[in-house]
Amino acid sequence: MSFHKGKLGESIVFDLLEKAGFSCVYNAEKNYKYDILAYLNDDISYKIEVKNDEYSLQSGNVAIETWNTKQDKKSGLTSTNADIWCHIIDKPYFTSVKRLKSFCKDNKPFKKVERGGDKNARLLIYKIEKIKPIFYSLEEDENVIHLKEILEELVCE
Repeated sequence: MSFHKGKLGESIVFDLLEKAGFSCVYNAEKNYKYDILAYLNDDISYKIEVKNDEYSLQSGNVAIETWNTKQDKKSGLTSTNADIWCHIIDKPYFTSVKRLKSFCKDNKPFKKVERGGDKNARLLIYKIEKIKPIFYSLEEDENVIHLKEILEELVCE
């Protein structure tokens, strides 16, 4: 996945969150561990990690990044400090980071890839139908108002 595709995914989620009534800012820290900060007020905010998995529909698989093999350090799921994980397949799918980590711990991946993505990522590969049940999605644009409730439910697990 190129830098451009990642930023495109972030902008899709950013716009969706704003339609749902959140105020959003992109994380501009040098070694950031989430992509978007979405907040409703001083008491309610969510850090969101966005992954734009454009290859998933072709492959039938979802790739979860866990390690940067070039820099030999944690990345993706193992390094994020986000509350919410958004994985874009054909549309954005939301889950809590906690739920995704638990899923990956409890479910053996279909396969592991040592140099995936931009040839610098260790990936856990799951069949879409196996991992999709842990995610929420919005079926139609008018349901965007439900995103507040979905995110609240996810972080309260």
